Amino acid sequence: MIKRKAFALSAVLILLIALSLSFAACDDTEQNEQKGLPDIVNIPEGLFIKDRKVINYNGSAENLVIPAGVTEIDAWAFWDCASLKTVFIPWTVEAIGYEAFKGCSNLETIYCEFSIQPVTWSKYWKSGCGAKIVWDAKPN
Repeated sequence: MIKRKAFALSAVLILLIALSLSFAACDDTEQNEQKGLPDIVNIPEGLFIKDRKVINYNGSAENLVIPAGVTEIDAWAFWDCASLKTVFIPWTVEAIGYEAFKGCSNLETIYCEFSIQPVTWSKYWKSGCGAKIVWDAKPN
């Protein structure tokens, strides 16, 4: 009787391990396809992206298009980027952190593919930046 219980317990344990490994094997690409997110391509020079999140920008472009597929912009990601004049934010950006564009003294316009500001964006995402926001913009 004890051997049967031990065998049953071992079988359940092996099954649980096999299931957890199969879930761990589900890669990021498959999950993003389920969400309908495009692959991130054409990453501009100086734009640092990790796990679909813009961490930092230290490029010298005047006009920056954040690639579709990016889902988040970190707080202070564009801190003091004096070269920027325009930025385009795609529909895939679900969150923007606190003062993401602070100190962008020459930033004139931020084009957003959304028709209104998503509630998941920080209330202060553009604090410290005097740029005009254009909603419902389309990429060129």
